[in-house]
Amino acid sequence: MSKTNRVLEACEKQYDESITFLYESTRRNPQKQDEAAITVRCLQKAGLVGKDYTERKWRSEYDAGVFSFPEYDTAAKQCTLDPLGLWRTP
Repeated sequence: MSKTNRVLEACEKQYDESITFLYESTRRNPQKQDEAAITVRCLQKAGLVGKDYTERKWRSEYDAGVFSFPEYDTAAKQCTLDPLGLWRTP
């Protein structure tokens, strides 16, 4: 293995995860809007929750890791990945 490959692999191992996370975060929410607000709006628009479902409820469920809607539903996953509908299509 060449020295260049070793350096590249070490860099990827140390930084790639963070860079990928930042890239995806910026891509899905470039204006840094409130996560609860944009996610709840998306879930409501998708018909997964009612108008009475609040940001506070979402935060509580998010923290507990247990949701009152089908979190693995295609529309729910869409709201997690791209709550603003900027780049993914269902």
